[in-house]
Amino acid sequence: MLNDRIKNLLASSYKLYTEQMTHIISLYLLVAIIGGVCSYILNQSGSMSSIQNLIFYISSELFLVGLSLGLVKVLVLITKNQPNSTGMLFSSFDLIFKSFNASILFSIAIFLMILPGLIIILMACNIDSLFVAIISSIDLTTPAPTINFDNGLFDIDIYNKPLFMLGLAVSIINVIWCALRLQFYQYFIVDEGHSAFKSLKSSFALTDNHIDILLQFTLVILGINFLGLLCFGVGLIITIPFSLLAMSKLYLSLKQGVL
Repeated sequence: MLNDRIKNLLASSYKLYTEQMTHIISLYLLVAIIGGVCSYILNQSGSMSSIQNLIFYISSELFLVGLSLGLVKVLVLITKNQPNSTGMLFSSFDLIFKSFNASILFSIAIFLMILPGLIIILMACNIDSLFVAIISSIDLTTPAPTINFDNGLFDIDIYNKPLFMLGLAVSIINVIWCALRLQFYQYFIVDEGHSAFKSLKSSFALTDNHIDILLQFTLVILGINFLGLLCFGVGLIITIPFSLLAMSKLYLSLKQGVL
């Protein structure tokens, strides 16, 4: 049964979204188009074997991080019913390295959450075959390294399947829990100007005792975007901006103690 507080949050988000749909969608499309152009240029340039391609990849990724921070800022201002403009998309580039450092700490936290399950997995299978499968699945011929599931990723010698599945489940549950607790670090960087570590700490404190609400919200948002995907993918142009606005609404509601 969906929590009434989640229903109210989604309803208020939808009301705000319909009032400013054109503005919000245009912001998202601008960021998406710029990201698409950067990806296209990178794909046309081939692999990152040359210094020029590597520099372009890093600079474009940092630029897109700056745009995403600007988008978060505008959506938070919209949710607060404060003045905002499209130009504000380009107003948060000074926060790039805070966000970059926070993302590194976030990745470290995720890795630490994987470790208990990974240890169980290593106890249940042949370690050599596991690492060979992982290494062979990494495709370095593309501009950015990708995982190729056709290159024997699942060719692992498993001694104990129940133990292996337990390790996999532990890893997945831990990662979901950690991601839910730390997901608002970018919001604290943009909205409060927090440092990398403080933003993660603040997100962790903000989400305390709210895992059930966060999980329900995430499942609903995934469902909404899945419906958008079913509409030949075109529906995502509508559902993704709504999801981002609802995330901003969730962040502010948690801060205000409404949820």
